Amino acid sequence: ALLLESEEIKRKNPPFNYAQKLWDRNFCIFTFIDQQGYIHLAIERYNRKKEMLRIFPAYLEARQYLTEKMLDFNLCAKLCHLQEVKKMCYNVAEKICYGACAGLESSEEYNMRAEEAITSFQDDLSTYFIIGKGRHEKEHSAIYVEHGHYLGFGFFDTDYFEGDYSALKEVIKWRPDTPDVQRILNLYLLRHSGEKRIVNNHTIII
Repeated sequence: ALLLESEEIKRKNPPFNYAQKLWDRNFCIFTFIDQQGYIHLAIERYNRKKEMLRIFPAYLEARQYLTEKMLDFNLCAKLCHLQEVKKMCYNVAEKICYGACAGLESSEEYNMRAEEAITSFQDDLSTYFIIGKGRHEKEHSAIYVEHGHYLGFGFFDTDYFEGDYSALKEVIKWRPDTPDVQRILNLYLLRHSGEKRIVNNHTIII
């Protein structure tokens, strides 16, 4: 229902919608390049004008995710905007950061790891179906997400469905993927931990 509502809001563009304003409270990770040529990663409230790498329902969740990437790829805490310091970040002393924040590492060398981290953002996104209730007792709904991108939803009769992963795709009706849809899905997965999710022909509980 929320996915349809978001789609209708986009189509009709009403001047005010309180529910849509609630989604704007989420946070995103985005990237930019500074004047010295270094890639930055930063957390900010959702902004439709910026290209986002990932969307999170809470700041702490976004910060934890970015911190993990910083550690995994030896990125600079200052360039990830996780430490507010005037000169070099504290991670240089711990040899986590190689000194990009102090000019000790070239932008070319640093950006190679930063780009690998950005690529990993997409690798973390999986392909799956979210199985929920349908419009009547013998029907289920299916939301399809492929490599992190929402492709649409549909309904299927449980009496005729034999668990074929590929056949389930046939009931999906394509719908546009938008930042609002991504936020809805993120929040849904967090708040509905008992829903069934089908991944690669296996049904798991999230």
